[in-house]
Amino acid sequence: MIGREKMQRGGSIFVTALLVSCWALTVRALIETKSFIKVPNATKIPLDACFIDSPTVIIGNLVALCGSMCINNDQCEFFCTDETTNRCFLSRAVVSARYTEATTATVAIDACYSTLKIRDVIRQSANVTASPSYDSTTAVAKALDGYYCPDGSTAWEVYLSSQGDNPYYQIDFLEPIRVIETRIAFIYPGWASNVQIFLGNYSVFSQNPTFAYRPGIPSTNYFIESFLPSEPMVGRYLTVIAEVSSWFLGIGEIYVLV
Repeated sequence: MIGREKMQRGGSIFVTALLVSCWALTVRALIETKSFIKVPNATKIPLDACFIDSPTVIIGNLVALCGSMCINNDQCEFFCTDETTNRCFLSRAVVSARYTEATTATVAIDACYSTLKIRDVIRQSANVTASPSYDSTTAVAKALDGYYCPDGSTAWEVYLSSQGDNPYYQIDFLEPIRVIETRIAFIYPGWASNVQIFLGNYSVFSQNPTFAYRPGIPSTNYFIESFLPSEPMVGRYLTVIAEVSSWFLGIGEIYVLV
């Protein structure tokens, strides 16, 4: 009898462990194939307003359990894990695969996963010319760093031009590419006035055809706007310009879809 009881208890433990293991694998599969993409080179994340509560310490399959927490949180768009401390970080930030790390106010992590699954061709190494930035905290490169916090950011991972006429932001793809859509994450409505996008093979943007145009001032803070031409266009230089006098252009992130 004692031997049978031990076998029954052992069998129960084995079945429970098997079920937990299968559940963890199922969640991991959901994370990696259906709901999230892994951000391959992420090493640090900014300590900003997009964090959801405090980091959670998890005992068990850290990626699977942290991913499950993100899936079950309507606000979560991005999560990271730190295997050293078993911590799980949930965030509202919109993060693309090109993201590596923030430049200020950061915490180190081991791996990150994002819900943003778009075929964005821009890389951080893209050649960019733009109106001078407002200051060193709003540098030109921050519109292509792959990180956008729609709640505002204490780290200010955004580009803001200096005040001037028709501030612009131009990306050189080095060769002509076919573009079907451009998405821009804006910061404040006043810094997104009368936005026109040009795409063509000339570095002087006025010589290129218009890709899309949106007149006026948006009605909300922190939003991602889609710009679509009537049909896909081909060009080497994509230029975003705000048609304003003595004012600003503020961009949280640019995504170019092909």
